[in-house]
Amino acid sequence: MMRVHYCKIILFLTWTYLGSVAQSYNQSLALSQKMNESEPQQSALAEPKKKALIALFGVLSRSTRMTWPQIEKMVVAPLTTDYDVSVYALDNQLDNVDSIDGTPIQPSSQATIKSLWPVHYQPISQSEMDADLARNYRDDQGYLPGLYARKVRRCQGTNHCQKCRMVVKNAKRQIYQEQLVSDYLVKNGQQYDIVIAIGADFYPLLPLDVQQIAPQLDDHQAWLFTSPQAPAGGVTNGFYIGKPQTVAKAMSMLKTAKLDVFPQLENLYYEDVLAMTLQIHQVKSVIGPMYFCKMRNSGICAYHQTCRFGARCRDGLTEVYDGLSPEHRSAVKDELSRLKLYRNWRLKHLRPVLETLFGLSAEIKST
Repeated sequence: MMRVHYCKIILFLTWTYLGSVAQSYNQSLALSQKMNESEPQQSALAEPKKKALIALFGVLSRSTRMTWPQIEKMVVAPLTTDYDVSVYALDNQLDNVDSIDGTPIQPSSQATIKSLWPVHYQPISQSEMDADLARNYRDDQGYLPGLYARKVRRCQGTNHCQKCRMVVKNAKRQIYQEQLVSDYLVKNGQQYDIVIAIGADFYPLLPLDVQQIAPQLDDHQAWLFTSPQAPAGGVTNGFYIGKPQTVAKAMSMLKTAKLDVFPQLENLYYEDVLAMTLQIHQVKSVIGPMYFCKMRNSGICAYHQTCRFGARCRDGLTEVYDGLSPEHRSAVKDELSRLKLYRNWRLKHLRPVLETLFGLSAEIKST
């Protein structure tokens, strides 16, 4: 009897132990299922960021040491809240000159862009670029005559004509570089949600308004944001914001523009070639709050339309800034006040100065 009693006690204890083990297993299984059910919700809350590309192009040895920190502040930083940022840098390396803007050129390499973000760096020597242009885009064939098409060809060696020819040559080089950026975007752009292409010597004066621009690009894939700082009737070149395929189309001037009609034009501006390209691709240019000046190697910033005596200005800024809110106007003035500005004083400006001094009305515009 005692042996049977002990057996019952052992069976009872064993059954109790197995029951507790089973209960623990069930609790663990339920907890695991609950965690698995919550995982999709957590992953949905932590959606990956969209991707943005900064396409930087131009002579990095010119003024990138001064412009890149400003581009990071005004363009890259506003993007980082909603986007993972990458950088593509096309560097026109000057291998045939020692100075630019009267100042020795600076060394350039990928280290010129001190970035926390991934950088794809592509150098191209200027001599190589010039050789390709000379082979395939000769002036006597009517290709890319550049600015003041017929006037330049009529020149006979004066200093003014030499300057015009240099402007034409630099315009060709920029068109060539923009085409290389376009080719890169065609090949790699599909992974990005937005592209900001900007010349390496551009010094932005206002932070990028991502909340204004990005939703409009989602709704209008063929829109291209450009700066209001353009010649009358023209489209500002060198600073574009849009979807990758749209920016690629805009920058494809070398392969897209109707080169055979260029010789028939009396005056041909870079902006005309850009406008022609946009029209061919049915891309709409939309003015965005993308104000800038262009930094020279000397540290002087140009192309800002500084007010002069007698010019139609308000709050110390020309009419190009009239569409800005008071806060933005103040911000632009603050940025310009920190810079050395290029002031192109000429004899023709004497009249508005005298008119101002003698209280007469002046009707000329700031240039």
